[in-house]
Amino acid sequence: MDIHTPPEPKPRRKRISAGRCCAYLCAAIGAAVVVLVLGGLGWALWAFAASLRDPHQAHLHDAASAAVSVRPLLGPHDTFDVVLTVWARRPDALQPWYDADEAALEARLKATADPKDVVTQSLTKLPLVEIQNRADEDLLFSSVVFHDFSLSSADREKKVTFELPLQRFYDKRIYTPDVRVALTLLPRPDVLDGLVNVSDWRPYNARPRQRIPNNFVFPSGKVDYAHELQAKAVEMTGGSYGLVRFHDIKSKCAVNTTDDNDSAVDSAATTKAVISEGPGEPAKPPAQHPHIVTRSHFYIMNETRRFDLVAYDKKHNELASTSCGQLIRNARPGIPMCSRTYQANGQWETRLAFAREDGTQDLAYAPFVGWLFKGAGPKHIVPLPVSKEDCADRSNDPETFTVNYTVRLSALTPARVAMIDSFTNAADPDADATAKALIDAHDSWELTAGVLGSRTEGTHPRTRMLVATIHFAAELVKELLNILYWFTRATTAGICVSGTLLLAAGSALDYVGFSEHMWKTADSAGPVVVALALYLLVAVGNVRAGALVLPLEIEWKRWLPVGIRRRRWTHRERVTRRIEQSIPRTVLLAIFSATLFSLYALAWLRVTVVRAAHEHRDPPPPTYLGHDAFQGLLRALRITGHTAQLYTNHAARTFAGSYAATTRVALVARAAQLVHYLDTVVGPVHTREAVYPHEALDFALEAIAAYQGATLPRVEQSDEDGSED
Repeated sequence: MDIHTPPEPKPRRKRISAGRCCAYLCAAIGAAVVVLVLGGLGWALWAFAASLRDPHQAHLHDAASAAVSVRPLLGPHDTFDVVLTVWARRPDALQPWYDADEAALEARLKATADPKDVVTQSLTKLPLVEIQNRADEDLLFSSVVFHDFSLSSADREKKVTFELPLQRFYDKRIYTPDVRVALTLLPRPDVLDGLVNVSDWRPYNARPRQRIPNNFVFPSGKVDYAHELQAKAVEMTGGSYGLVRFHDIKSKCAVNTTDDNDSAVDSAATTKAVISEGPGEPAKPPAQHPHIVTRSHFYIMNETRRFDLVAYDKKHNELASTSCGQLIRNARPGIPMCSRTYQANGQWETRLAFAREDGTQDLAYAPFVGWLFKGAGPKHIVPLPVSKEDCADRSNDPETFTVNYTVRLSALTPARVAMIDSFTNAADPDADATAKALIDAHDSWELTAGVLGSRTEGTHPRTRMLVATIHFAAELVKELLNILYWFTRATTAGICVSGTLLLAAGSALDYVGFSEHMWKTADSAGPVVVALALYLLVAVGNVRAGALVLPLEIEWKRWLPVGIRRRRWTHRERVTRRIEQSIPRTVLLAIFSATLFSLYALAWLRVTVVRAAHEHRDPPPPTYLGHDAFQGLLRALRITGHTAQLYTNHAARTFAGSYAATTRVALVARAAQLVHYLDTVVGPVHTREAVYPHEALDFALEAIAAYQGATLPRVEQSDEDGSED
């Protein structure tokens, strides 16, 4: 080192420009905002999930605390029986307050009515006579439907039958609770020993209707009504709800031709009755007809933890003072003003006090019994055979209607109840729906409800969903492998040119037909674009294959086409052409013609290998390309092309046309499709379509291809060693 040479100066540090500094600062602020937003959304989703999973966790008893707790009346393994009763309201003419002159009756009641009843009437839109009186009911059914049930028991289902009198449904006003089903729990006698007090969440004016008849014969070894307080407690351990629903039906009246142009005008009204959904709800339009729900799914909330006494008493007292309209000024609390959800009512509806030997009281809470709002599918909602139209002839109407009712009982968690009621696909009955559309809608409900936890007896929805997922995944993988195979293939060695061109033509025509169908039937452009993009994946592989086997090829310069030249076949490709020429074109044409004629004839005769679950006639296709002739052409192209490729593989003693793995995946997809027809595996599927002869032929060809793929040597994707001389 030369001490006389000064050291080189350090390079000056570059200053960050103001613009770049602002850019960095904005990027940092943006990243912080994104992190905060994502964190906030994550926290909100977590809190929402926690509120569904355990909405009352904050009120649970802390084991480390010395505070007194409130225990559950029924533990996870305590057994009890379940009583089902069905009640029907008597017709207005048989009620003690009936007056044929309804206007005069309302005027008399209004003149002497309590001002609170008038306020309640303005809020609920009900007649005063309904607010001041409770209608008499008749018992239609009562029995113990489940024995020795507990909160740890599996779901149970029971079918019962009762006769429903129909005279009530000719009255002017009809309500949802006119047919009422009640479910009551009967614990063992020792569970209620020492009971000294029962506190309910409803005021006296909103007390529940009777659930168990006075003359009911209780099972031996279970609590009965000998003790008045125990009888009250039993009445509180249950729930009831109405079975009447209101939907449109087709009019039975004749078509009117009263306009000047003699055009047919269909009668719009199906009934002239003013129908209400129930107490506290507005009247329905005149075109609604009473239906009966023939399936209900009751549940007992699976909650057996202890609650903190102070928190429980506070929630119980708040509920008892606000549950049925007590906070509405100058209104009388009553059933029409009540609302009941587990998030609001929780386990603090019924508080029971038991005497201890030391003089203190042991507090317990009754189980929460509810019902799923989407516990019935479209086929479970049946129109009642009553003629509500003015033009209808009622002489043929029956006096009673036989109801085949199904009740299901489960012990569910709050999250499970929220999932079933939120995500089950339950459509209302459609008056204009065909039988096939009704079956499809009911099947959608049955599948979604069953997967979420409301399974119908005899069905296997989760197994069915698993099989459908395997089938979809296998079909998707098969199409992706087909695309990968043809887009990575650089030689036609082992490929049957005529068969490949037939497959490509069939795929192209199929895509054209599908595009026309979507364009004419879709309501908006968004679903059309998505469907066409997905369907293009199916066609693009075979179209690429057709382009590969053409005797012409495009010359490219970088990304630009600059010309077309004749393809020069390699030695191995010429060998394949000679093998292919061993099939005369006339023979190939004869196979195609025979396949086309046979498939069209079988489709016209509606010949099936396996019959459909529901025989129906499909509506005429909206496009010309949807007719049987065009579909037969597509199937004949596919089957003939596939057969030609299989023959080429057999003659050349090599395997080409697809990956060997593709043939195995195709067999998995076909096997999953066939499993769909086994009731012992997936249960009865009422939307199951028929198996047609062309599908059976496709399965046979796929099995042969899988055998060839497993036994024959495979042709490589490129022919780099092949000679072009």
